[in-house]
Amino acid sequence: KYIPRQIQSVDVADNAVDHTAVAESFIHLATVAPTTAADEGIGYAVGCIWVDYSNGETYACTNSTDESAEWIAQDGSSDI
Repeated sequence: KYIPRQIQSVDVADNAVDHTAVAESFIHLATVAPTTAADEGIGYAVGCIWVDYSNGETYACTNSTDESAEWIAQDGSSDI
């Protein structure tokens, strides 16, 4: 179960954003592709990025509806 962290004010200083804190809040790394269960119920929102680093595929969430999430492969090869 992965719930992204929210960006806190301590992550933003002098007009700069700590890229590590921001990345953790919307980029997920895994060794598998996302499923329809990777949804708003566990913290994903439209615009989240999922990287399957076992094969280099990258997906973007286009719908985070509970149990019906939709993820689009960034190379255009498949949808989940």
